[in-house]
Amino acid sequence: MTSGPAMAAAYDRGRGLHPRDIERWMTAAGPYLPTAGGRVLDMGAGTGRFSDALARFSTATVVACELSAAMRAVFRAGSPHAALVGGVAAALPFRARTFDAVWASQMIHHVRDLPAFAAELRRVLQPSVHVLIRAVSARRPNSRSTDTSPAPGQRAERPSSRWIRSPASCPKRASR
Repeated sequence: MTSGPAMAAAYDRGRGLHPRDIERWMTAAGPYLPTAGGRVLDMGAGTGRFSDALARFSTATVVACELSAAMRAVFRAGSPHAALVGGVAAALPFRARTFDAVWASQMIHHVRDLPAFAAELRRVLQPSVHVLIRAVSARRPNSRSTDTSPAPGQRAERPSSRWIRSPASCPKRASR
């Protein structure tokens, strides 16, 4: 996804979740997240909506990865000390076996090469850990965008209990 500064700022203002909804997501994700000493990759972190919550709920170190420079600028303005890097899903800028979990919220529909992304997840994750993908599928009526957030007045999303439990079935890619 490519976005300019105005779009990134509008995204941040318009795509907010109520703290109660973030807490629900973190409660659902909690059993699959590492604790202190672990590392979580917040892939497609956008403006950082979940990065702080992931760190609070898991007590692990969270590293945010976002392709868009404009989204990273908004993220950085709100969280100047967060670990934030630029990167694409098909070629993650991390060493092999760096992370103990991946959180990918509302970004999977932007990934052009899903097999390459799966291979990269397998490469950067420790064995037998979790990939948590948050992807709301209900679409707004009469919308032409790929935005899947509920329209104003619609019910807030609920966490799904269907988590991908292991990247073991992902295609293998040579370690870097």
